[in-house]
Amino acid sequence: MVAAQNARPPSSVARVEYPATTAGQDLIGRNEMGWHPDPTHRFEFRYHNGQRWTADVARGGIRYVDATAPPGWRPPSPMFAAHPSRAMAVTALVFAICSLVIAWVPFLFVVGAAGAIVAFVLSAIVLRRSKRYHAAGQPAAIGQGLAVAALITAIAASGLCVVGFQLTRIVLREVDELVNPGPYTTTIDRCETVDGHVVAEGSIHNRDAVAHGYTVTVVYHRGTERWDTTSVQLSSVAAGATVDFTAASGSTNFSSLPVTCEIDSVYGPAPFSN
Repeated sequence: MVAAQNARPPSSVARVEYPATTAGQDLIGRNEMGWHPDPTHRFEFRYHNGQRWTADVARGGIRYVDATAPPGWRPPSPMFAAHPSRAMAVTALVFAICSLVIAWVPFLFVVGAAGAIVAFVLSAIVLRRSKRYHAAGQPAAIGQGLAVAALITAIAASGLCVVGFQLTRIVLREVDELVNPGPYTTTIDRCETVDGHVVAEGSIHNRDAVAHGYTVTVVYHRGTERWDTTSVQLSSVAAGATVDFTAASGSTNFSSLPVTCEIDSVYGPAPFSN
């Protein structure tokens, strides 16, 4: 759109009142004399003298003379005129629906929030254009209903983003408890074969100031070979307490090679196991 200074104001500038246009009538190529929406889209309105478009234009109720318009300028034929499109409204609805689907998912709520924002913006643009079309008396099928649906869906997606944020916090807390079990001390007190299975007995001491759950993994060595592993779940060990545990190999051992047991790793409880 050409800036206002590119149009030459008439000697007497006055506020202009515009008659409402006929609903459903094509604005391009009309023969009705009067003020109509500017088909060049450089100004808000342009005067049609009944035969051709003139250089008399207006914006915001102020009348100007478009010095850049060639004499006798005519708009393109309606046959080749671009019709209003619903593409932006459809895009807004697609973004809103996709955001609604993933907004509650931990970590993906960020993508859902971004999609909801895009849907908000696109819907607002469509509704604003629709309002401008109707103010000019030009009903246009640009997807007002789709834009409203996208707006409502985006609001719902925004609410689900809060759920996704809370679920993300829960997941992060569970993972932190898994990989950070706090300070502890472990010992293996007994390691011997019973009925073909190797049994390890030991204990874990919680040196932290709060209670912790533990997942203790015991590894069995037969000679120099890493032969088997077993994990033991300890749901809650009070602060400063010591808890005994017993682990047995899943495989049987009838070899004459000596078997040794040791602690392979200690993690917190499995996520969401409490």
